[in-house]
Parts: sequence; structure tokens; C-alpha cells
Amino acid sequence: MENVTKNTPVMPRIGDARSCIILGRMYWSGDGVPRDISFARALYYSAEISDDPSAVREMARMYEEGDCSTEDPVRARELMLRADELEIAALRKTERGKAAAE
Repeated sequence: MENVTKNTPVMPRIGDARSCIILGRMYWSGDGVPRDISFARALYYSAEISDDPSAVREMARMYEEGDCSTEDPVRARELMLRADELEIAALRKTERGKAAAE
């Protein structure tokens, strides 16, 4: 087990995108935890690599508003388009599943 101090944030398991998003929002805003933009960014990135559209949108928002060190509207737009593509792919998969069940 790692040597973790009382105030050291612990990263959720990779692949647990929802937990990463929720914790990321908390650390980004300082809601119930010390505000830590770097850790929030790491949490969002962990969720983003899981191809979760909500996490990708959160990263886009951080780039758009400059919370990823500097504003980067081009990167924000790329991430928003990626989130759209992920959502469309998920909808298509759901529709194919429904059609196969009928």
C-alpha cells in the first residue's frame, strides 16, 4: 500500500469515469475539498481516456475557460467534437441493440 497522508487526494480506479468526473468537479470548485485545479485536471483526463462523453466535455470546458493552464479554444473545440462523436456512437450502439432485440 502506498504511503498516503491524510490530505493526499486519492485517484479513483482508471475506467471509473463517473467517479472521476464527480471528484474532478469537487476539486475544481473546492466543494468539500481543498481547491486543486491540477488534481481536477488529472481526474478529468482519467475519465476522458475512458471515452466518457461527459468527461470529454468537462476537459473541453476547462480548456475553454483556461483552467488547463491557458485558454485553448482550438483544443476545447476538438474535445467538444470528440464528445459529440462518442455520444452519437453510443446512440447508434443502443439503437442496434434495440433493433436486434425486436
